[in-house]
Formats: sequence, C-alpha cells, structure tokens
Amino acid sequence: MAASEFTDTGRRSQFQAYVPGLDVRVHVLDTQVLDTSVRSAATDWHFDRSDEVTMLPVTILDGVGEQCVRLVRRLGLELSGIDLRCTDDGRIVCFEVDQSPAYIVQEDVTGRPIDAPPACHVQAR
Repeated sequence: MAASEFTDTGRRSQFQAYVPGLDVRVHVLDTQVLDTSVRSAATDWHFDRSDEVTMLPVTILDGVGEQCVRLVRRLGLELSGIDLRCTDDGRIVCFEVDQSPAYIVQEDVTGRPIDAPPACHVQAR
C-alpha cells in the first residue's frame, strides 16, 4: 500500500524508515539514568504481546546517558522514557521521548526498582 493511500483519507500519518538494531528504553529522572535493552521479534516492541520479549538492564555507551539527561532538561521535563535503537554500525537513533513513560513492565522483568527514584523525587517535593 502506498503512503498516499493513507494520507488521502484526511487523517494525519507519520512514517519512518525501518532501522535495524537493538532497542534500548532509557528512563531519566533528573540526572539518574536507567537503561533497559529490549529484544523482540516485532518491529515495535511496545506492541509485542508474545512471551518472546526479552528485557535486560544495560548501561549504554559513555556519553549517551548524559545526552539523554540534557535532552530531557532542554524539553523542560523531569521524568521521561526515551526509546533508542542501537544499530550494528554504531549509530544511536532516537524514536521518541515520552513525557509520561510506562516503566512497570521493565521493572517487573528486570527487577530494577525504576519506580523508586520517581517516588523519592515526589516525596522530596
């Protein structure tokens, strides 16, 4: 189906090129960065309802976490979830910065207390 067939309906559509690689979900709260690698057979792991999704805590490349923190600050956010894809040739592609990130799934699967920093942050305010 051609892209014009979607846009001729009057609905707004966004298309992007397929980028192969490893998905990484980065949660940022102030200066704290928690990264989770996500392996899925689906094109977009957010919609993969199979039992084949694998999530593991990771530490992304030096400097990338700091860039994520700067990006979140520039957007005026304190908490965010950033979806990255690390390609085989070393590029890192950012798909989205979510101002209301879901983190329960990553927390349950990886055992990392992703909800503890936001809870402490709210209590400190």
